[in-house]
Amino acid sequence: MSILATVAAVAASTAALAYLAVGDAKRRRVFGLPPFERKAWQTWLAIAGVLAPAVLLLYGGGGGAGFAVWCGAVSVVGWILAATSPAQATAMGRRVTGGMAAAGRILRAMIRAARGTEDARLTRLERRVDALEAALARHEPAARPAAPRRRNGSGTKPDAAQPSGN
Repeated sequence: MSILATVAAVAASTAALAYLAVGDAKRRRVFGLPPFERKAWQTWLAIAGVLAPAVLLLYGGGGGAGFAVWCGAVSVVGWILAATSPAQATAMGRRVTGGMAAAGRILRAMIRAARGTEDARLTRLERRVDALEAALARHEPAARPAAPRRRNGSGTKPDAAQPSGN
């Protein structure tokens, strides 16, 4: 399994775990926070969001290495989320959000740079094709336009000799 797929699976599971931790009733009560209203289906969807990446890693054709890494990483992340207070989690969330925003800006700059390179390359290729077509036109003898075929009224057959009325 590729490293990128494993990292993406860990990130997806981490997001779902964080969502579950934010709304945990016992945790909120211990820290003196008001209850978090959530429907049962939302909780089950978040649990599926934690486990689905593992299933994809396990049965995705990459063997068990990605799954083993996912198990370890998600366990550590779960303990980290459980050990942090809501204030610490909020501060971590801000740092992660800021880091992701910076990564997004870097990625957008890289994409813009790559597109600029592609645009310049495409322009050069189009100029080269135009030059080659002009050179080819100079070396080919001028083609005579073909006379259009004459058709009878129905347009399906060439004109046939009409019988005379004698």
